[in-house]
Amino acid sequence: MAAPRHLVININSRECEPALLKRLKGAEFFPERSLGWTILSAGRDAERLAVIVLAPDIADRDHVVDYYCRLAGRSEAQRAALRRRIELLIVDDSSPRWLSSKIMDPESRAAGAVRDRLLALAGEARRLGGRVTLDYFEPSANIETLCTRLGAGPTQAHSKTIPLGTKAGSCSIFTALAIPSPRATAVHRTLPGLAGDMHGLAQRCGIDRWILKLNSTEFAAGHGNARVDLSHLAGNGRFEPGDIVSHLPRAQVVDKQLGWAGFADQMSRIGVLAEEHLEADIFRSPSFQGRIEPDGAVHMVSTHEQLFASDRQTFVGCYHPADPGYRGPVIDAGLRVGAKLRELGVDRGAYGVDFIALKEAGETGWRLYGCEINLRETGTKHAFETAAALLGAPLEGEFRVAGGRRVYLATDAIYDPHYEGRIRPQTLIRAIEASPRLHYDCDRKRGVVLHMFGALLPHGKIGATCIAQTRDEAEKYLVGLTSLLDRLSGRNSGAGTGRRRTGWQG
Repeated sequence: MAAPRHLVININSRECEPALLKRLKGAEFFPERSLGWTILSAGRDAERLAVIVLAPDIADRDHVVDYYCRLAGRSEAQRAALRRRIELLIVDDSSPRWLSSKIMDPESRAAGAVRDRLLALAGEARRLGGRVTLDYFEPSANIETLCTRLGAGPTQAHSKTIPLGTKAGSCSIFTALAIPSPRATAVHRTLPGLAGDMHGLAQRCGIDRWILKLNSTEFAAGHGNARVDLSHLAGNGRFEPGDIVSHLPRAQVVDKQLGWAGFADQMSRIGVLAEEHLEADIFRSPSFQGRIEPDGAVHMVSTHEQLFASDRQTFVGCYHPADPGYRGPVIDAGLRVGAKLRELGVDRGAYGVDFIALKEAGETGWRLYGCEINLRETGTKHAFETAAALLGAPLEGEFRVAGGRRVYLATDAIYDPHYEGRIRPQTLIRAIEASPRLHYDCDRKRGVVLHMFGALLPHGKIGATCIAQTRDEAEKYLVGLTSLLDRLSGRNSGAGTGRRRTGWQG
């Protein structure tokens, strides 16, 4: 076999607030979300050697790698060749730290061994005339140090640009581009200052429902938000900032384990802004994923419908693509944001823009608002890259194959405490591969692709990308998967299990 000419090192480190990793069930396995698509992508590129760094180790690791190789290769020879181009490096560390911190830990022998192996692989690739890419989720000082040591060019913007992706940074960019966005206060670190600003907006604009947002990129998937309802104060006519201060501790914090006391502590550290809570009969949150190239070009990668838990704050999954009723304006605004980021010094890398789309019953048009900017890869990446590796690149924002268009529904949030300790990854792999109505079929280009196996045995949690012809069909795949999990765990399944377990609002 000819030596691979492109070494791709994948480090899917989410650099969020470390204490949040401790509170989120299964968060230590988030880096594994990139495992499947990294292997599948290597299956489409015979010159690629894919190295995936994980911490902690995952149960039945070899079975999981072989599962993806079977999805990627049609013959035994193809699968064996791909398997030789895949290498997993493990730091067996389940502590609630960033993956990049575990890898760069100078006191860890396991981390030192991983760094030495990466340096050796990078040196060998360059000696053979190949190139080295470090593929990572978001910028950080740890990752940038590792890039320098490996001689790998960065694929994301420098970490100094991170403030552009905060809540306040997002508001500033939307305002500069005249993209409508929810009215919001300035950033405050004290309750009296925040309440005074909220009082002024409430008096001028009649706002009585708010979302408080911690002004940091450290809080993922809405966990830095809290909801505040001041309608009872507005109903009383006159009220003062002090009344708001008294009411704020009753805010509904999305992260229940953080609670108001923890939220207030974070507020004093990093600041918070209050944003009007937009409401309508029909509420959706489409998202745009883009990329800025080193030559300055800005292009679209994908659009999605974000799926949330019942609080409409916690991201649990996505549907591809976004609704055609507003997909065009979403793409237009997303590209404009990318051009503005480029102007502000973001010289490369992925970014995402979240929107709110509203419509009243009986209306035909949608009202679109910019919500947040993410200066990194987003939680939709692993599903999109999985679909692209299996279906080919999308055309004009849609996946199209010989049998027609394809859509997908993806989630990391299939969870039931009854699964905990009862289902091994290899057991689930055998079962789904023996279920032709569920398992992804490379010929029909439909079915379920699993991810985040590591969280299954210890936490009863797993993820899936359901590729189908229609959204209804994708949802049926999800229900079928949860029924299969129920059976494997010894629980009797029931209709609608998939939607109940993920808890999302579509």
